Amino acid sequence: RGDRGMSNKLFREREAVIAGPSSLKPPQLGAQTKTSEATLESQLGIQNFNERIERWFGSTQQFSDRVIRGWKLCIVDCLTFPYTVFCRQCQVYPHYRVSPSPLAPLRSIIALHHIAHAQGIHAWWRGWNRHMVLQIVHPLVDTLLDRMWGSDGKDSTHLWSIARYLTLRSVLCAITMPLVSYTYLEMVQNTSHRVHTSFMEAALQRPLLLAGTSQQLPFSLLLGPTVLHSVACDAIGHLVRRGLSKFAPGLSSSAPPSNSGPLRTAMLALSTSLCTSFVANTFLYPLQTVLVRLYCQGMPMLVDNVQSGTEVTYVKEISRGLVDCIRVIWEGEGPLGFYKGYSSLLLQYAVQGLLLALLWRLVRMQERRSRGNQGE
Repeated sequence: RGDRGMSNKLFREREAVIAGPSSLKPPQLGAQTKTSEATLESQLGIQNFNERIERWFGSTQQFSDRVIRGWKLCIVDCLTFPYTVFCRQCQVYPHYRVSPSPLAPLRSIIALHHIAHAQGIHAWWRGWNRHMVLQIVHPLVDTLLDRMWGSDGKDSTHLWSIARYLTLRSVLCAITMPLVSYTYLEMVQNTSHRVHTSFMEAALQRPLLLAGTSQQLPFSLLLGPTVLHSVACDAIGHLVRRGLSKFAPGLSSSAPPSNSGPLRTAMLALSTSLCTSFVANTFLYPLQTVLVRLYCQGMPMLVDNVQSGTEVTYVKEISRGLVDCIRVIWEGEGPLGFYKGYSSLLLQYAVQGLLLALLWRLVRMQERRSRGNQGE
């Protein structure tokens, strides 16, 4: 039997040699065929995705803009909106001193828990509907003003461009100031013990006020600080984008790599937008605190005790304008009084950073999988 098995094996090897090398290569050719088919399918999938992006959105830049708008709507205006509310409550609450502590974010979380326990989870999203109306009206008015007073850029000088920009910003701030005032009022008020104030009383009567006739400041005195905040935010954003393009070109959306697809370009634009927003909000947080105080001054409101989260306090603080409000905060609360609620802002951007890191990981896994298919 052993001799017969050995003879059978030799017979099969001899038949394979007689048949030639073609009988041994079909499995290898089949594997290469499958690999080439997988590579072709991956390339076609990427090409179809890029063509679909261009067909739906027109260009990669428009796709990046839609991604940033969707991020702001879903993450900033919905998911992390409670941190914005708590920031505004801390900014308007003058009855405590701030001390730098690494436990400040933890204290903010504890205070948010107490507020939700006392008033319900909906208290975290107070003023959300007014805020969303403002987020819709603001870009709509900005677009209409830009189209009404457009500039082709051919005969306009540098000074004319600056004057046009400042004028458009002033008109935009003047139109949206009633909504901003009412949104701040709804954000900082306690939901259980609140003074019901209509939009007419909170916002529409203020343009008719004269300086010194009421505890509420007229919009004529608030227009200058509001325009200053808007212009400074745009200037800081421009400087941050230029710095990223110069010192970290790989992280900048203005000069993405030549081989990057629309998805990676959109992620770079989203990362740049998040970095720009964080730097601008950090540098302008003292001015934002002053603006919240000025807008809410003289309004009948009961705000939460942001230290305990279980009590309410009637805020009654009077100042005559921007400089006087800065002086009152400096003398009564110290320099750190301008950064009340900043720990909540850090928590907000920490959550956004974690979500952005998760999205980057998914994008890189997809790119690595595509490169692996092409390499094979």
